[in-house]
Amino acid sequence: MATIEGISIDEVNDEALREALARGVTILTPTHRYARDLSQRFRDREAEVSAMSSQILSVDRWAEGRWRHLAEQGLCEPRRLLNTYERQTVWRDIVVSEIESRDAEFALILPQVASQLAQRCREIMKTHRVPWSIQGIKSIFSIEFDTKVFYEWLSACDRLLAKKQWLFPEDLHEVISQATVNKSGEVWLLNHPAPTPALKEAIEVCFESSTWFELTPWRDPEPALQFESKSQELKAAAIWALDTQATPGASCAIVLSNYQEDRAELEYRLREAFQCLDAEYTALPVTFSRGLELSRVPVFRDLLLLLRLLEGDLTRNGLVALLRSPYLVGRQPPKSFATLIERLFATRKARLNIADIRSLMTKEDREQRLLSGLLQARDARWHTKKYSVGEWRTALIELIDQIRWPSQTALDSLEYQQVSQLTNVLDSIEMNPALGREISLTRFIQELETALKGQLFQPKTDQHLITVLALQDAVGLEFESVRVVGTSSQHLPSTVAPLAFIPQAVKRQFGIDVDDMVAEQRRVGAMLEALRSNAESFQMTMSRQIDGAANLSSIFCSELVPADSNILTVERWVGPGDQESLEHLVADETTSLPRPHASKGGTGLLQSQADCGVQAWLRHRMGLKPLKTADIALNALDRGTTLHRALELLTKRLNDRQAFLSCTDGDALSICEEAARGAVNHLDSDVRQRVGGGILKLEEARLKETLLTWIDFERTRTIEFEIEQREYKISWLHNGLELNVTADRIDRLESGDTLIIDYKSSPSPSIYPWVNPVLRLPQLPAYAIATQRLGAIGIAAPKRKDPELLIAGSAVGIAAVDTKAQKAMDKAGLSDTAALVVHWDALLANLVDDYLNGSLTLPESDSVCRLCDFHAICRIRLTEDEQDAELEWSR
Repeated sequence: MATIEGISIDEVNDEALREALARGVTILTPTHRYARDLSQRFRDREAEVSAMSSQILSVDRWAEGRWRHLAEQGLCEPRRLLNTYERQTVWRDIVVSEIESRDAEFALILPQVASQLAQRCREIMKTHRVPWSIQGIKSIFSIEFDTKVFYEWLSACDRLLAKKQWLFPEDLHEVISQATVNKSGEVWLLNHPAPTPALKEAIEVCFESSTWFELTPWRDPEPALQFESKSQELKAAAIWALDTQATPGASCAIVLSNYQEDRAELEYRLREAFQCLDAEYTALPVTFSRGLELSRVPVFRDLLLLLRLLEGDLTRNGLVALLRSPYLVGRQPPKSFATLIERLFATRKARLNIADIRSLMTKEDREQRLLSGLLQARDARWHTKKYSVGEWRTALIELIDQIRWPSQTALDSLEYQQVSQLTNVLDSIEMNPALGREISLTRFIQELETALKGQLFQPKTDQHLITVLALQDAVGLEFESVRVVGTSSQHLPSTVAPLAFIPQAVKRQFGIDVDDMVAEQRRVGAMLEALRSNAESFQMTMSRQIDGAANLSSIFCSELVPADSNILTVERWVGPGDQESLEHLVADETTSLPRPHASKGGTGLLQSQADCGVQAWLRHRMGLKPLKTADIALNALDRGTTLHRALELLTKRLNDRQAFLSCTDGDALSICEEAARGAVNHLDSDVRQRVGGGILKLEEARLKETLLTWIDFERTRTIEFEIEQREYKISWLHNGLELNVTADRIDRLESGDTLIIDYKSSPSPSIYPWVNPVLRLPQLPAYAIATQRLGAIGIAAPKRKDPELLIAGSAVGIAAVDTKAQKAMDKAGLSDTAALVVHWDALLANLVDDYLNGSLTLPESDSVCRLCDFHAICRIRLTEDEQDAELEWSR
């Protein structure tokens, strides 16, 4: 290719381009956006040049146009050019069929990942003119297992393309090179990276002369503003855009180094800065260079959730999103849905299907349009059927008509534009030649999602002076002010994915460097320099940490300048006046409760108050409770339940010291096996169904070992005792608060006093929380006051190894346990158990007063906040620069 060494794009001005267009030069650009903007610039400035603007094309558009011209002239074989979505389908089918037919293991077993990598590798080999059909190249691929498998996929793809008369976009340059007969004209490549061998050959056979104006290499590193967090960095970028817009006619660009992840939050920050949240959603004066994938816009995202539930199951978060969707549920009262969600979460399943929903639905639930439509589709057994794409299309339309998707009475302009794309998406699936005659529901949903991902939604709005774009989209564009966001070593340049399917020998032989970090640094640096050289103001920013991990600056940054740390990032999607959009929680107006007051909270109420007054108020006064977490195996509550039940069954057979001592090893084994089996069988049926028989057998074995060890521990007690009560229910009235509580076990000692035992997985490391001036463990002291016959209290931790017992009060006959308890009593200045009871009586009275009076005491331990369920309500953990003065009441 004829290139002019030393000529950079900096030396090409509008006058030179105008002269070139006038003499018939074809201008090729790396992106459609650059070609469009360049054409528009000349149309606006020069009326006589407007007719020549058709000579300005992107490389891809030129190649497609040239190929179509050759086909029309009969110079090449007519074929069907597959689009991006159709090409993905071809590769996915090839990879899936090959993997399923292969007995040997393969390193990349995920078909989606493998097909994407295979598609990229073929494209790169085509653009570098790798002749993979010759024996020498084939032998290189056969050395390693992964590359050998890829070569088989590659061959299968070529056979399919030849049989079906199909063509991939990366094949166009080769076809042009082979079919072109005569050269004519001149071509300029503007702002283009080094042309690939395939493009170079295609241009050489088509044009008499060609010039490549290369990008200027990156020169000097640039200082970067450093923010504390990514949210602060993105909000600062939005504020910068707002300030820049204040200058009339000034154009600015925010370049995101990680466009995929940061675009959504930047849009929110821009809407926040420009006051375009909620009702003013369509008023944002910003152009995004890349549209949003239709699969990610809310209206289609929720539709895909619905179809996935028909086909299989959803995560708990996915199900909540589905049932709360305004496009599927409409504006119906949410109370029944909230109840249904609570019942579904009570199953503790990580994923939920329609059968789970059906089993927990009431008659009222079934009357909802969404749920009734789902059940009807499920009853029709869609998931077992195979239909043509047209038949699936008809079934989908009938379903969404039945549930009235999208069910809002009035869509805004953006939503209307999005919904109107459904017909085009379904058309693209129906016209996809790579799909078979009949496909399953799973395959149809997969194709629908792929087609939605391939369809970018760009709102039809005016072009604005503020542009948000990815770095590769900015090549050749000119802005007066540029701010590059996310200049970290992780994303600028991004770590390139290795081309594992192409052998290193092939890469070296044909100069393939697209997965080489040094080459990637050169390419990214040149694109940054092009932006910097054309801008009057150029800034780079980064965040000090992301998700708590330290962030390193990019190689393109010099010094790091600390940014203003007073940027607040409190999120609020609606303004204070939009009260109807918020969910309300009506709090009790009075802080004090009447005495006597009966509560169902048990001693957990006292523990909450001892930990944090805000937590106790929310949990027990307001009645808030978190949804239950998902579990695959037995959770802590399940294991605790089985342990309590097993110990209850054990102590019914061995109910005093003599029984423990006289029990033979054989009898002990039999008793423990029976108790363990009974405890596991006592689990609820939904728990047993969720975890399966294998987990239950393991739990039974664990319990048996734990009980055997506990029998040995009980035998070490030297004081006579008798187990008097198990799971003993006690009514406790103290200082005006009445609770119904249950003690795990009560032993009667030789003295006639009681030892109250509570079973835990592990005891507190010391008894000082019981004897300190502030009561931090109120459960057992409350039991002691309730029984009025106390010798000691204790937390027992039965374990397979080294069981433990921690007591407060009189001796129980285990030397180490009794000595530890007596030392704590002496240190606290408590002479005997009676003094301990008086101490507890006063502290419990204070704790009850705090609860009944509505005291919102804050926790002293960080662990309380770390394990709390009310982070969304309580804001104590926010740093000073994140706090909102309007919400400080919650502190």
